[in-house]
Amino acid sequence: MDTTPYETLHQRIDMICQHKADGTIIPLKIRLQDEDGAYQEYKVKAYRDLSPHKANTFNLPDVGPVSKTIYPFDCKIECFGHLKTIRLFYNSYEHVWFMPQSDNRGSLSGPGQSMI
Repeated sequence: MDTTPYETLHQRIDMICQHKADGTIIPLKIRLQDEDGAYQEYKVKAYRDLSPHKANTFNLPDVGPVSKTIYPFDCKIECFGHLKTIRLFYNSYEHVWFMPQSDNRGSLSGPGQSMI
């Protein structure tokens, strides 16, 4: 059993999103704090909602079981002139967005730069 604190595995992020009348969520823009404490903003160019939400839990191949209160998204953002795909999660119970810190796709490093 993994006893690692949740906060060390996930980075909370600021998100601007749209909630449609039918309950679907559209991620629009994320804001992350880099290692120097400066905020960086990224517009979501494309996204894919990975949650079926028909059962209490479901499995993501690279994550494992996920609760129905967690909405996973693959989002494409432009970072240093390149499109990057990052996995983001929305926790509808706590009303927070987060990004797994171990997700290599979440690395927003550019040439000669280190972010996140």
